[in-house]
Amino acid sequence: MRPLCPVRLVLPGQLLLLAGCTNSSLGQPDLGDDTCPYEGEWALLDVSCGSFGAFAPFYERFDHAALVLTSAQAGCTAQVTLEGGECVASERWALTFDEVDPEIGELQSTGILTCDPVGCSFGAGSCLPGVGAGTGSVTMVLGDQGLVVSGGMGAAGADLDCPLGLTATFATAL
Repeated sequence: MRPLCPVRLVLPGQLLLLAGCTNSSLGQPDLGDDTCPYEGEWALLDVSCGSFGAFAPFYERFDHAALVLTSAQAGCTAQVTLEGGECVASERWALTFDEVDPEIGELQSTGILTCDPVGCSFGAGSCLPGVGAGTGSVTMVLGDQGLVVSGGMGAAGADLDCPLGLTATFATAL
């Protein structure tokens, strides 16, 4: 177990700080073997550039996006589906999280794995295997509005001019 000083317990709409040191994991998702604190199926509600409203360049390319988050060694695996027009792409993310603050993590994206139909495009952007591959910092917060993901977005953020970083909000149950 890891020492936590102070322990931070986050509840929707509330923040409770408990002072003192402990060797327990009270208030923190356990990021030990095979644990994903955000496990589940998530459907896209909104994408913005930073904290500004709907990000038009994203919506010009994509009509829908979904995440299926499952447990992986010390984090999550995300199967990402992007849909735009007649095109559907899949991508995979590996997510690892900070032991002290499990909302902060590192995203490693395969980039686009498949395009259906082969050779399709998302508006002005082509669906090509490998687009969006790479790593980046990511913040994931589970709250009243759903799962809010900020930072690295793999193929969804590739070639979109958003210097403030994309922020996507997902709701449960596809």
